[in-house]
Amino acid sequence: MRAHPGLLGLVGLLLMTVACTRVEVTTSTEPLAPPDTLSPPTTVTTIARTTTTVDIESASIYPVDPITLEAIDGFDPIPMGDWYDWYWAAISNNGSWLAMNVGQDDRDGSEVRLINLEDWETAASWTLSYGSPLRVSDDGTVSTFTIDSSISQLARFSPGVPEPSFIAELPPGFFSRSGSQINGDQAVVFGVNAADITRYNTGVAAIVTVDLVTGELTEMHLPMVESGIIAEVDIGETFPGLVDASPAVVWDDQRSRALIVHATRDVVTEVDLNTGDATEHPFGTQVWSWGPLFEATSSEGGGAFVGNSRAAVLSRNGEALYVATTIGEFAVTDDGWSTTTTSTGIITIDTRTWQLVDRLAAPISEIHLSPDGDRLLGTGYDYTEGSNIYEYASFGFYVIDPVDLEVIAHHESDEPDRNYGAFSFSADGDLGYVTSWGQQGNIDVVDLETGDIVHTRSDPEIQIFGEVGVLGEVRHGP
Repeated sequence: MRAHPGLLGLVGLLLMTVACTRVEVTTSTEPLAPPDTLSPPTTVTTIARTTTTVDIESASIYPVDPITLEAIDGFDPIPMGDWYDWYWAAISNNGSWLAMNVGQDDRDGSEVRLINLEDWETAASWTLSYGSPLRVSDDGTVSTFTIDSSISQLARFSPGVPEPSFIAELPPGFFSRSGSQINGDQAVVFGVNAADITRYNTGVAAIVTVDLVTGELTEMHLPMVESGIIAEVDIGETFPGLVDASPAVVWDDQRSRALIVHATRDVVTEVDLNTGDATEHPFGTQVWSWGPLFEATSSEGGGAFVGNSRAAVLSRNGEALYVATTIGEFAVTDDGWSTTTTSTGIITIDTRTWQLVDRLAAPISEIHLSPDGDRLLGTGYDYTEGSNIYEYASFGFYVIDPVDLEVIAHHESDEPDRNYGAFSFSADGDLGYVTSWGQQGNIDVVDLETGDIVHTRSDPEIQIFGEVGVLGEVRHGP
């Protein structure tokens, strides 16, 4: 049972007090004042500055009250570069570490910065040319798949060690498509292995596993799974319309398996990550087609692009798989070509029988499950674009009871083109945080019991890491 909503602020504040080990913690109702100095923190790797002036970094993070999102007194903001690429940030399972990608205006590439949340300080920083989503362990070790000169490697960054250690080099032509996961001593990543590396979105689907102790790499080919650019369609132009398939991949650590929900068929492929055995589980009969194939030869672009995608989450007991779907279509008329993308809703698949057991027909294409498994947060959109048209419709976000796919609350968008993303939850699972961007950035704080929005904070560039109650923002100008 959830705590009474009136107690949420007090509970969240007490949790933050314990996590940050401060003697006095009070909520500030005044705007956040800059610290006396924002000189870069002590880091493992020192990067030479290209100017003699003090580099005042525009981005920073700081702890906030879980409901009001106002800064908590007693904590100086920690600088975080000039722009943010924080969607790939990671929090350790024990809530002690936050690893973030950091970008600077005066240089190419980026950094990985590791924040010790208990001591509230930057513990380490490393340069990084390009990285995929980060993972951070309970001892502060950061792992990521890096790409440098078309070579993708699994790299590990350890506090106190200035340079990363490279555990394994991924197969030539392998490109990650749906993220990665680290579970114990094993790293896993789903992607495509491209025969032609100039066409990185085209290839045979595969899962690569890496033993973090020995560096042993195993590649499991999945030719039955369509991923990436799968077709070139005739749209009446001298260039083709490209069709992209984006299956959903759910890493089930407890059962050492991956569940891949196909984007072009009503099928779940279950992959045993220990043996590589793959089993197909049909849950419907829908198969999609996008029109006649493009027969000519063309090197032109043209921007004609459409695709199907899935998003999926697994219930806490592993018995229900919740899947949201986006469908794309081409239309060709005398006026030219256009594409239509539609969010079609959520289905529930019973993972014991692999039967479709429930459906919610609502414009939802993205879903996130709360830590206790009691609520889904979902969002969706429709859009049409073509040679002479562009229309976008945002449908806000939904609070859903996953047991029977009942909508608890639907909060419509205040702008037709508002984009929703960066969902997170408080550590106790009582609050959800929904970040969106339009004319202004918003963070809606949601009571998951009632579905009500209890507070909204608006700033141009903000993001909340709800699990640890830390807010990041970018401030441009004086």
